[in-house]
Amino acid sequence: MMKKTLVAISGALALTMASQANAGLITSAPGGTVIDFSQYDTGSYTRDSGPTDVGVLVGETVTYTAVGSRPGFGGGSYGLLANGSWTDPLGAGSGRDGFAFIDNGGISMTFTFVKALTSVGAFINYCPSCSPSPATVEALDINGLVLETYNLETLAPISTPNQTDAGAFRGISRTQGDIFGLRFANRLVVADDLEFVFANGSQVPVPATAALLALGLAGVGFKRKKSRA
Repeated sequence: MMKKTLVAISGALALTMASQANAGLITSAPGGTVIDFSQYDTGSYTRDSGPTDVGVLVGETVTYTAVGSRPGFGGGSYGLLANGSWTDPLGAGSGRDGFAFIDNGGISMTFTFVKALTSVGAFINYCPSCSPSPATVEALDINGLVLETYNLETLAPISTPNQTDAGAFRGISRTQGDIFGLRFANRLVVADDLEFVFANGSQVPVPATAALLALGLAGVGFKRKKSRA
């Protein structure tokens, strides 16, 4: 009986590890809900370190907070030096039409969710020579702790020399459905079209240890039923 229980637990552990192997940095939009920051299409900058709910237009609570030098929302033109610039003159269809940013010397900007996600990211760009470095993206759990972090400049660099409003999608996906926050850190980072996919079922993820224990007990129950047959 003990052997079969161990086999059940080992199988569950293997499934958990396989699930984790499918997680990671993503470079294309996952096809979910999009926050386009169009409420900040004002033609000028709004300096804001939060907490600010940026999900109003899509009917979701998504809290923006930032740490460091002069964060906020665009408006205006934003230079990225070697990577060109982003523009947001007043009026729909002209430039990025609203975006979030952390300035040169900024530390991080974080988007926090009240529901669990499987995938989240944004269309971003950064100043490759601004400090600090390197530009990173992180997924956070329900307690704000880092689940995964990636160095964008080594794993998925963005190079858009002399271009306007250019960039690329960068984010994180986890099949466990336990993401509650997205953080872009370091460099001067600009972010538009924040896109996310909700996890199915409970908003609170089941801890892996509890899942393994449940499967182990199920294995014990199965063995007992088989013995009585």
